[in-house]
Amino acid sequence: MLDGDRAGADDAFQAVFLVLARKAGSLRRPDDLRPWLYGVAVKAGKEARRRAARIRAREGGALADLPAPGADADLFDLRAAIDEELERLPGRYREPILLCELEGASRRDAAERLGLAEGTLSSRLARGRSLLRDRLARRGLAVGALGAALAPTAKAAGLDALADASVRLMLASPSLHGPPGTASAAVAVAEGVLAMLSAAKLKALAAASAAALGVLVVTTGLAWGLSHGGPNPEVPAQAEGPEPGAKAGELRLRGVVVDEADRPLAGAEVRLMPFTPREVGVRTGPDGSYALTSPGRNVGLQMILARSGDGRLLGTFTYGFDLTPPAAPTRIVAKPAKEVLVRVADSAGKPVEGATVEAAGDYTALASATSAAGEVRIAIPADHRVQWIVAKKAAVGCDYAEFGDFDKYPGRSEGVRAADLPPFVALTLGEPRTVKIRALDDDGTPVAGSSFSLWLLKKEGKQGEVNYGSGLQREVAGPDGVAVFDWLPRSSKGLLQFWPEGGAIARRRVVVEPDQSEVVARLVRNVAIRGRVVLPDGSPAVGVKVQADGSGRELDNGRGSAVTAADGRYEMAVPPDEAYAVRVEEPDWAAAARMDVVVRRGRPVEGVDFHLAQGTVLKGTVTLGQDDRPATGVYVQIQQEGMDAPDDLREPGDRFGHRVRWSTSGKVDDRGRYALRLGPGRYSLLEPGAMKWVEIEIADQPELIHDVHMPRPERGPIAGRVIDSAGRPVADASVEFAPVDFAGARVLATTDADGRFATERRLLRTFVCAKSPDGSLGALVEIGPDDAELGLVLAPTATATGRLLDENGEPVRREKLHWGRRIPCNDDPDGPSYNAFAPAVVTDDDGRFTLPSLVVGETYRINIEGENFYPSAGVVQPSRPGPMDVGTLQLGSGSGGDAIFLNVAPKVGAVAPAFEATTLDDKPLSLGDFAGKYVLLDFWATWCGPCLGEMPHIRAAYDEFGKDGRLAVVSLSLDDAIDAPRKFQEERKLPWTVGWAKGGIASGPNAAYGVRAIPALFLIGPDGKVVDRGMRGEGIKQTVAKALKRPSR
Repeated sequence: MLDGDRAGADDAFQAVFLVLARKAGSLRRPDDLRPWLYGVAVKAGKEARRRAARIRAREGGALADLPAPGADADLFDLRAAIDEELERLPGRYREPILLCELEGASRRDAAERLGLAEGTLSSRLARGRSLLRDRLARRGLAVGALGAALAPTAKAAGLDALADASVRLMLASPSLHGPPGTASAAVAVAEGVLAMLSAAKLKALAAASAAALGVLVVTTGLAWGLSHGGPNPEVPAQAEGPEPGAKAGELRLRGVVVDEADRPLAGAEVRLMPFTPREVGVRTGPDGSYALTSPGRNVGLQMILARSGDGRLLGTFTYGFDLTPPAAPTRIVAKPAKEVLVRVADSAGKPVEGATVEAAGDYTALASATSAAGEVRIAIPADHRVQWIVAKKAAVGCDYAEFGDFDKYPGRSEGVRAADLPPFVALTLGEPRTVKIRALDDDGTPVAGSSFSLWLLKKEGKQGEVNYGSGLQREVAGPDGVAVFDWLPRSSKGLLQFWPEGGAIARRRVVVEPDQSEVVARLVRNVAIRGRVVLPDGSPAVGVKVQADGSGRELDNGRGSAVTAADGRYEMAVPPDEAYAVRVEEPDWAAAARMDVVVRRGRPVEGVDFHLAQGTVLKGTVTLGQDDRPATGVYVQIQQEGMDAPDDLREPGDRFGHRVRWSTSGKVDDRGRYALRLGPGRYSLLEPGAMKWVEIEIADQPELIHDVHMPRPERGPIAGRVIDSAGRPVADASVEFAPVDFAGARVLATTDADGRFATERRLLRTFVCAKSPDGSLGALVEIGPDDAELGLVLAPTATATGRLLDENGEPVRREKLHWGRRIPCNDDPDGPSYNAFAPAVVTDDDGRFTLPSLVVGETYRINIEGENFYPSAGVVQPSRPGPMDVGTLQLGSGSGGDAIFLNVAPKVGAVAPAFEATTLDDKPLSLGDFAGKYVLLDFWATWCGPCLGEMPHIRAAYDEFGKDGRLAVVSLSLDDAIDAPRKFQEERKLPWTVGWAKGGIASGPNAAYGVRAIPALFLIGPDGKVVDRGMRGEGIKQTVAKALKRPSR
C-alpha cells in the first residue's frame, strides 16, 4: 500500500507519532495504545490523502490514486479495502486480527493480552476473518488473497529507520510543531488528525510497545491507500458492551460536540432522550467530549440533543435501528438555531405563566416554560422538521399549532423545516377536561407512582392529531394510584388513548370514551424470554440481536428485543398473554425462527435457543419498465406466519385475529439488487409494485434467486381539472385518491383558481372522489395505474338522515360512525376492504345522524367506529340528489348484516348449500338431518365476543319457537379444534344442536356460505331456501316469528 505515494505515507506515519506526543496523556492504560494507534493511523492516512488532493487541485491536474509501477494493483486495492473493513469490524473481532495476523502473536499470547480464554480468542478470530472475507467479497475483491494481504510486506521492514526517526522526533518535541526541521507536511497532517479526534482526556500515561509500532507500520500504509473513498459503509462497528462506569444492563455512550467550523464546544449541554421521563444529561469537557450512560439495554432510535452554553447552537444525533452504539465516538455538529416566539394566553386573553411549550417533530421535543408575560423563545435546530408547537399547563389547558401540507395525506403532515417556521406563534389554553386513570394491579391494589402518557390528541378545528412522546403529555399516579390529566382540551375529538410507561409494565393502551371522566387501568407486568445463541462451532455468539413479535391482545401487539452477552445468552421482557415469533437478526448468520413461544403471566420462558448457520441468501434483481432498468429505492418485503394464539389468551369480546407472524424488508440498491439472509422455513414475499404475495420455501440451499420485474414505478404523477356541469372550474375543490391497496394510504389534493390540481400517487387501481368546498357537488370515478391525467365533472350530491338503534332497540348515542364508500384492498371483490370519502359523523343523543356529500348512485356502508364488521347497520345508496331519509336503522338486523357476507354467500331465496360438520361426539352432521323444518343456522366461535353476545337472543327464539318441532337451531363452531366447543357446551348446556364446522369456512363445502365475519346467522326454510340472513339482536326472534306466521311475544 506504501507504493501509492511513499512521501505521503511517510508524512502520515510521522504525523501519528506527533499526535501520540500530544495525546499520550489521554490514554488510561498500556493496553489502550495498540487500538488507539490503529485508529490514529487510519485518520492520518485519510487526512494525508485529503491534503494531497487539495494540493493537486490547487496546483492543477488531479492525478489518479494508483499503485506505483510494477506493484500488484489487485493487492493494493485489497489492502486498502481490508483497512477500511477492519476499522468497521466490532472491536471483539478486530482485536484478535490485529494481534494474530498483523503482529504475529500466537493465539495463546493474544488470548492472555485480551483477557480471554484461548478457545474464545480462536472463535472470535475465525468469526472476524469470516466477516472480513464476506465483506470483501461483497465489494468484488478476491478473498483468496486475504492471507497475503494481511501479511506484512518486505517493504514494511524497510520502515524501521523511519520509525526510529519518528520516535526520536516524538520524544524531542515539547509541542506539536516540534523542533526546527520537522516536516511541515507531517505537522499539517497531525493537526488535521487532532481536529478529528474526539476521545475525552483520561488520566494515565501509556508506554509505547514495539508490537504496536509494528502494527502501525502496516496500518498507516493501509489507511493511506484507502483514504480516497470507496463503497458506502455498512453497519458501523459496534461496542462490545458496557464500558467502565456503566452498570450491568447499561451502555456507555461517548462523543464530541463541535461547531460548524469543527471547533470543540466546551460546556455544551448534552441530553440523551431529551425531555422524556428517561432523560440523561451531562456537559461537555474542555475538548468538547462527553460520556453518558444509557439507562436501557439498547439505544435503538434514541436521540441525543446538544446545545451550546449560550443556547444559540443546537445539534442532534439519532441512533438507527441497531441496538448497540457505534464503537467510534459520536460526532455532533451544533449549528445556529431557529428561534420562534411563542405567546400563550388563557381563554380570556390573559398571559399564562409557567406553561410548558414544546416544538416536536423528527422524534424531537424541545421544551421551555413561559414567562410572566406568557412568552417564551424556543430554539430549534434549523435543519429539523417541525410538525407541532404545543403548550400545556396543569388545570389550565392545552393547545397546539400544526405545520405542513395536509393535502397530501389526510389527517397528517410531514411538517416543515424549522428554518421555515413563522417567527411568532400564539396559543390559547382554556376550558380543560379532566380524565382520571386509576391504576390497579392484578389483585386490585392501587399502583402508586405508575405513569401514563397521552398518545393521540386532536382538537376541534385542527387538521391533524398530535402524535409524539414526551414528558409534557405524561402524568404520574399519586398514593391512591390515580393519575390526573386536568389539562385536556374539552374540544378534543374522538377517543383518548393513553399508554402505561415503565419497562416492567406491559404496553397495553388505556381507552377513554368521549363521555368518560375516569377509567381503570389493570397493569400487567412484563415476562422474560431467555435463551442462548451459539455459532456453528458451539461457541457463544456475542452481540447478536434477538427480536420477538407478539400475536397481540385486542389491538396491541407485544414486542421485545435484546442483544446477546459474552456467553451468548440474552433476556428480554415482553407483554404476557401472547404468542410470539422469536428470531435472530444478524447480517452474516441465520437460524429458523421460533414461531411457537407462548408467554403467560408470571411464567418466564426459558430455553428459546438458536444455533446459527450460514442460512440462505434470498436475493435477486428488481427491474423496471420496458427497458428493464434497475429499480431503486423500493423494498422487498418478507413475512412468516405461524400458529394462532391459544384461545385461553383472548380477552372476552376480542374479535381480532391473533396469529404469530413477523416481517422484514430489504431495500433495493442503486443497481436494482436486494439480498436477505433467512433461516429455514416457509415465507411469503411481497414484490414491490405488486399487491400479491409469493410463497418462498427456504431449506438449506446457500442462495435462492428471485428476480422481480415492475411494469411501472410504485409512485407517479397525476394531474387534472375539476369543473361543474356547466364547464366552469371549481376552485378549492378537494380531490381524494383511495388506492386498491392493503395500506389504504390515501392522498389529498386541492384545486387552484382554474380548477387544476397536480400531485403524486401510488400507481395502482384507484378510486378518486372530488367535492366542492361546501360538499354540495361531487363526483367519484375509478382510474387505472397508467392514468396520468384526469377530468372530473361535479354534479349535485345527496344527504342522508336517519336514526340508529343498537341491538336492543336503544338509541346509539354520541357514537362516531365508521362509514363510507367501500374500497377493496386487492382485486378480490370478497377480500378485505376499507371505507373512504366520508367525513366524521357522530350520532346525537337520540341516535340521529346525517351523512353529507353522497355521490348519487354510489353505495355507502354504515358501521360503528372500531367494531371490525360489528355491528353493521346496513347501506345507503342515493338515487337522486338532495336530502333523503333512511328511517330507523338497527345494528345487525335484517339486510344490515350484509357486510359480514362475501358475494358468493347465498342470498334470500337462494338454495342453502350443504355444510360439512360433526356433532360434538364426532358424528356426521348435515343440513339434511333437519329436512322439513326451519333451520336457524349460526356460525360462531367460543373466542368471539359478539357471538356469545347473541346467544341470549338465539335462546329466546328457541324457547319460543323451537319446542313444537317446526324450528331447529344449529350452532356450528369455527374453533380450530373440537375441544373448545365441547368444553363450552359442557359448561353452558345449550338446549339446541351444537356442532363443529370441520375444516372451517375458508375452503371446502362450508366456503359456499360466504361468511366474512361472525356471528353469521341464516334462517333456512323447509324447502331448503334462505329466508333471511345476517340477523342480530331482537331481529333474530322477529325474523323467525315472521317466517312461522306467529307474532313473537
